[in-house]
Amino acid sequence: VMGTFGGINIGAGVTDFMDGFVAGGNYWAKEAGSSVRVLGWNAVTKEGSFTGDFESTDNAKGLTVPMLQEGADVILSVGGPIGGGAYAALQESAAQDYGIGVDVDWCVSAPQYCDVLLTSVLKKIDVSVTAAIERAVKGEAPQAVFVSTLANGGVDMGPFHQFDATVPQALKDGAAALKAKIISGEVKPADYFAAP
Repeated sequence: VMGTFGGINIGAGVTDFMDGFVAGGNYWAKEAGSSVRVLGWNAVTKEGSFTGDFESTDNAKGLTVPMLQEGADVILSVGGPIGGGAYAALQESAAQDYGIGVDVDWCVSAPQYCDVLLTSVLKKIDVSVTAAIERAVKGEAPQAVFVSTLANGGVDMGPFHQFDATVPQALKDGAAALKAKIISGEVKPADYFAAP
C-alpha cells in the first residue's frame, strides 16, 4: 500500500512526482505478479489529496496518519517543507513505514528524519543551471524550456542511506534496470498510470 499527497495542485511541478510514484508501483506490481494499492492520487483521473499549502506540517501530518491507518507502507509527500509533517508521523507510527523525500536528499537537508526515509526523488537543479550557463558562455540563445529527465541527469533517485544494507541487491538492480529502460524509451511511465 502506497500513499502520496501534494501541497497545492499546481500541475506538473507537483503531480509529476505523484504520477511517477504510481507508475513505479504499478510497474513493480506487473513485474512481480502482485498488486499495489495507492492512496491519495489517481494518475489517470488526476484527482487526489493535497494539503492546500506548502508550509503546514500539521496539514501534512493530518493526511499522513489516515494513510498509515489504511495500511500505507510508504509515503511520498510532495510539497517541500510539508514533508516534515509526514516524516514526523512516520516516526510516531508503531508500524515500520517509510517515507520518500522530494526535491533534495532529505537525509542531508533534514537528517532528523533519516531514520524513516528510504530515499529521495531528486530535482537536480544544478544540471539545468549548468546548461543555461554553458549556453550563455557559448553565446547561444537561452533555451525556452529545460525539461529535467533521467537521460539528461536532471532528475534521479537519491541513496538509501541508513537502509542501504537492508535494501535487497535485486531491488537496487531492478531500479537501475528500470532507469535504463526509461532512458531508452523501452518503458514509458505513462503506460503504468493505471493498475495492471
